[in-house]
Amino acid sequence: VLKSKVKKYKNKKENPAYAIMQEVFKKKRNNGLSKFKTYQFDEYEKIQFDITNFDSAFTAKKIFNKLDFVFDYADSSDTGKLQLPIFFTEATYKTIGKNQPEKKTKRQLIAQKTSGFKDNQIITMAAKNLYRDINIYDNTLNYFDIGFQSPAGSDGFSTYEYEVVDTLHVRGNEVFRIKYQPKRKDVLAFQGYLYITTDKFAVLEATLKSTNKMSVNYVNAISTELEYDNPDDETFLPSKISTEILMSL
Repeated sequence: VLKSKVKKYKNKKENPAYAIMQEVFKKKRNNGLSKFKTYQFDEYEKIQFDITNFDSAFTAKKIFNKLDFVFDYADSSDTGKLQLPIFFTEATYKTIGKNQPEKKTKRQLIAQKTSGFKDNQIITMAAKNLYRDINIYDNTLNYFDIGFQSPAGSDGFSTYEYEVVDTLHVRGNEVFRIKYQPKRKDVLAFQGYLYITTDKFAVLEATLKSTNKMSVNYVNAISTELEYDNPDDETFLPSKISTEILMSL
């Protein structure tokens, strides 16, 4: 078992990550969509729910009445545990928005394909909460009406320890790979990595993984991967959001 911890410094200003994150906070970017009077973009969305680590007691739950045949389609995951896809949907949307004279957004469904428990309330509720417009620069990121401190927010050093792990290239950009984790175990926070461009100090990618069991709306844990485009020194455009949730039924 390999474990690693973020190196702690007596004085945070001695930490090389401190100067980098200060530049990120100082050059905080705004979502580029807010700069246009009107805008539109095409969006692809995929939502999939799998059951993992289930046993005979689980398959006997009332939710699976008359549907026990679905367990014949279980497959093994990379970890060796059985996993069963129970809900899958793909959809394409055209999003049209305007910021003046008042802010409005219309998300038009173009095509959709769904398989599995289409009318299951638990899955439907979780799917609706998965769609979120996450701004990594906000001080608080909201999941299921729970606020998490953002690692790229201006108050990040009050919650997180940061460490520069290495420098590498991502999508043609040289970036600092910064590891972060909560200073205390008793807070709702994330752990993961930030990929910060070395020239503009913009967040190019981020991984967010909840550290404590949530137990909210059947959700125990959340993991999100974010990708951004940075067309100029003041603007970011979200290009990919991938979220996984761990649920207990």
